[in-house]
Amino acid sequence: YWGNRWHNVVVGTTGAGPKAVFALDVTNTEFNGLKSSVLWELSDANQSVQANADAVGHVLHEPEVGVLADGRWVVVVGNGYESRSKRAQLLVVELQTGRVIARLDTGVGSDSQPNGLGGVALVRDGNQLITGAFAGDLRGNVWKFDLASTQPSEWKVSYGKKPMYTVQDGRAITAAPVTVTHPLGGVV
Repeated sequence: YWGNRWHNVVVGTTGAGPKAVFALDVTNTEFNGLKSSVLWELSDANQSVQANADAVGHVLHEPEVGVLADGRWVVVVGNGYESRSKRAQLLVVELQTGRVIARLDTGVGSDSQPNGLGGVALVRDGNQLITGAFAGDLRGNVWKFDLASTQPSEWKVSYGKKPMYTVQDGRAITAAPVTVTHPLGGVV
C-alpha cells in the first residue's frame, strides 16, 4: 500500500542466473510492456550505482514480503550465494522503491571461506507486523535477526552476532526455516 492505494506487486529473483532481486508492479492489468511494470532491480551488475550491490548473490529462495512496525511494506531476503561481499547478510528492501533499508551482516564469511544467507522465515506479531527473521547460511549456522523496532538503526543480528545454532559437521543450511507459534508464547 502506497500513494493512497493498494498495488499488486510481483517480487522475484533470477535464481542461479544473474545475481538479482526485482519487483514488478502488476496493478494495471492492461499490459503495456515490461518496462512500465518494473519498480526496481537490486543487482550485482549495478555495482556502480547501487551501494549494496556487492551483497547480492544467487538468491535461490522466495523473497518474503511484509509490513514493518512503522507501516512500510518491505522485501526481506537472504543475500544468496557467491556475492562479492562473501558474507552471510540479511537485506531489508523497501517494496516501493527498492532502497535497501538495512543490511544486517553476520560477519561470517571471507575470501577463503565464502558464505551466503539462504531462505528467510519471517516472525510476525499478532497484527502481522514483522518483528524478526530466521535464516541459515552456507557455513551451517542458523541466524536470528531482530527487526521489531520502528528504527532500522536498532535492528540487529541477535545473540551478540553469534548464530543461534551451528551444525556440528558444517553442512550448509539453505532451506528457509519453518516457524510455529508456541501455545505458551514465543516462536519455535
